[in-house]
Amino acid sequence: MEKPDFEKCAQEVNEMVILPPASIEVSRVGIFAIITLVQAAVQAMPEIADDGWAKIGIAAAMQLQKDLFNKDSEIHKVLEFGWNPEAYITPSVIAGMLQDIEERRSQKLKSIEQDGECDETVVQRLSREILESQGYLDL
Repeated sequence: MEKPDFEKCAQEVNEMVILPPASIEVSRVGIFAIITLVQAAVQAMPEIADDGWAKIGIAAAMQLQKDLFNKDSEIHKVLEFGWNPEAYITPSVIAGMLQDIEERRSQKLKSIEQDGECDETVVQRLSREILESQGYLDL
């Protein structure tokens, strides 16, 4: 990997300030992921929130949230929750949640074999479908 020229990069960044806003195509799931990653970084290192670059990134993430997700939607509510420092969820908690979803699903599948019935909650189904559609679960 070639070492970057940081001075030249700084010059290029200064030139970007006068450029018009960029138009790009990113899936809403991708935007959701970007926002949550910004939130995770700020929650993991709260001291960076006062950094100039972090302020730019946080403002951009908040603008994306405001512009792309209906304020009455559950996604918006989840994103709002993520800006709360007390709401920070570590990767190990997320892994535990995913494992719990799978364990409950396995138990329900066993129940189907025995009883022929299975009631999956809306949250369980939504979580499973999102994870499956993104290739995170091989079911």
